[in-house]
Order: sequence, then structure tokens, then C-alpha cells
Amino acid sequence: MPVWFTSPLYFLTALLQSPSWATTLAAAVLSAVLAATATHWWQLRREREQRVRELRGITRLLYEEMETNRSRLAAVSTGAPARPRVLYFLVPDTGVWDKGNLRLAQLLEDDKLLASLVEYYTLAHHLAEFIRASSGDPNQDAMNHISLQSRRLIKLSDDVRPRPQTL
Repeated sequence: MPVWFTSPLYFLTALLQSPSWATTLAAAVLSAVLAATATHWWQLRREREQRVRELRGITRLLYEEMETNRSRLAAVSTGAPARPRVLYFLVPDTGVWDKGNLRLAQLLEDDKLLASLVEYYTLAHHLAEFIRASSGDPNQDAMNHISLQSRRLIKLSDDVRPRPQTL
């Protein structure tokens, strides 16, 4: 037999013949199991903390985006006329939602809140498209539609905005 094969065999034979080999082996197995369990729990804890931080960050950004939309649309929602040249300022922001909606859907456990956010941003997208389409020369009907949709968007934001802050 080659030396590289026989040396470990002699060592294994000596280990098995010693009276404390079973104790040593049991201690090694137990410590390996405990180390693996502790590492697993630590990793789960870190992943959960990361998910919570990510969810809080996304909801904070969504809250600020809704506040920006609310302040932009407040004047036109009361029926105050907007000049055609400044109509593009009324386009609601949806950038945070567009970039983070898939991740938010994975992280968010509250299905009602997610449905409310989807409804809010669907209306915001439709309003943005309508404003862009009618920004050339808006007539009174277009302004009435923008005013009505702005009121609806603000009302939705009143219902949705406080809820992500409680997460």
C-alpha cells in the first residue's frame, strides 16, 4: 500500500483504539451542529433586518413622491385654471413607484396597502398621460377633467400616505 494511504489508516486505527475517541467525535459533531445553527439564525436575522430597512426606504420615498404630487396638484384640484405653458408642471411623479414596485410587492405583507398604492399610481399614470396629451392647447373640458382627476388623486393619497409610515 502507498504511504499516503497507510498513514491515515494508522492514524484512524489509533484514534478508534483510544478510549476517548467517541467523546471527541461527539463533541466535534455537536460543536459543528451548534455552529451551523448559530450561523443560520444570524443570517436569517441579518436578512430580515435588510428587508425591513429596504421596505422603510422605499415607503419613505413613496411618501415624499406623494407629497410632491399633492403640492403640485393642489391648485388645479380646486378648479383654478392653469396656463398651458405651466401645465407640464402638473404631471404627477411616478419614478419611485416605477423603479420600486416589484421589490415593494415582494417586501410588503399588507395586501390592502399594496392594492391602494397600485390604484393611486394607476390613476397618477393616467392623469400624467392625459396632461401630456392635452398640454398643447387645453380646453375647458380638459381642465375640468384634470381638476377632477387631481381631486381623486389627492383623496387617494390622503388614504394611502399615512399607512406606509406605520410599517
